[in-house]
Amino acid sequence: MLQALPTASRYRVKAASVPAPVGGLNSRDSLDAMPPTDAIIMSNFFPTVEKVTLRDGYTQFCTGVGSGDVETLAEHNSGANRQLLAIGSNGTLYQIDTGTAVSKKTGLANGRAESIEFNNLSIFVPSGANVPFSWNGTTASDLSITLSDGVNANTLTGVHAYKNRVYYFTGSDQNFYYSATVDTFQGNFTKFPVGLVGTFGGNLIMIATLTVDGGEGVDDLLALIMTSGEVLIYSGSDPSSSNFALVGTYRIAEPVNEKRAIAKLGGDVVVMTREGYLPLSAVVRQDIVGVRAAAISEKIRGTVIDQVRSKGDTKGWQIFVSPDGDKVYFNYPTGAGVDPYNQHVFNPIIRAWCIFQDIPSTVWGQYDGGTYFGSSGGKVFKVGGDADDGANITGDLATAYNYFG
Repeated sequence: MLQALPTASRYRVKAASVPAPVGGLNSRDSLDAMPPTDAIIMSNFFPTVEKVTLRDGYTQFCTGVGSGDVETLAEHNSGANRQLLAIGSNGTLYQIDTGTAVSKKTGLANGRAESIEFNNLSIFVPSGANVPFSWNGTTASDLSITLSDGVNANTLTGVHAYKNRVYYFTGSDQNFYYSATVDTFQGNFTKFPVGLVGTFGGNLIMIATLTVDGGEGVDDLLALIMTSGEVLIYSGSDPSSSNFALVGTYRIAEPVNEKRAIAKLGGDVVVMTREGYLPLSAVVRQDIVGVRAAAISEKIRGTVIDQVRSKGDTKGWQIFVSPDGDKVYFNYPTGAGVDPYNQHVFNPIIRAWCIFQDIPSTVWGQYDGGTYFGSSGGKVFKVGGDADDGANITGDLATAYNYFG
């Protein structure tokens, strides 16, 4: 006759739940020490406060922005006049906010240009053999700029606005140029030789405004970033006066040699470097050794460093903050033919990371509160929806190991 197993020999069943990996991607910690709320693979899934969701898709918004890569996207935002502008590899500026590409300026050497909004105008600085030009919502006009050292204005490749002044730079030397008067973007500009202050050399590759009081105001600082990794921080508003003073010189890892590898994030500024994605506020407090641990990308440090090491000199690096502020895209080239660009994506609310794949983005931009990206074949796409231009979105997720007590 069958006998019941002794109580001590019976199997005991215990329920356990597996938490959603809201901690995001972790490529730093060893597998046995990783929190159960992290993930060892997180592709096309986005971590939020209480759950993990499949990323948004995208739909085709506009075609005909040339026939090659779309290299520049910029929003012209002047009062009620809001437009989306794009430059194709054919060197033509288009207005595309209606979904149709309308040519507005031709003859540019290529599709790359840096831009700012200043005094109700969009100021564009092309990357090669063209003088800067402005866009007033209707017409593109070449600017008349005279540089004090006789350098041709068509060698300028970068622009930044700081305390009602426009700063231009070439990116191939240690100088920037500033206007003697405020609220002007053309005319005479005076050279400021940064090389007389810096000690590590390199060319001036980025200029940013660092906010130390929680909002843009009198306490804003001007940060000059060199290709050597030296950061020069100034206070004051007029480089020709005594109130323009050097706050300090700092050292970070070499930045990615790309003017778009920097972005304002709240009051801070984040820079893509060979040691990770660094906030400049940390640079002011500590130098290169301490800054490594302070990188916002510390949790995916190995992944970022490997990518910069392999493709740091390839075009496509860009930081883009979504208009709603819930995502920061770190666009990077992969070198792959099928999926040439991916994104490290950061949730600044919970400070969690993931990777987006299968988004063919050569450049990112915003318009009227939406997120857009330029792609190959002269196409521009809008982010949103549950499909990638009609195709399924495929995600890949592997959670950290769980010991279940």
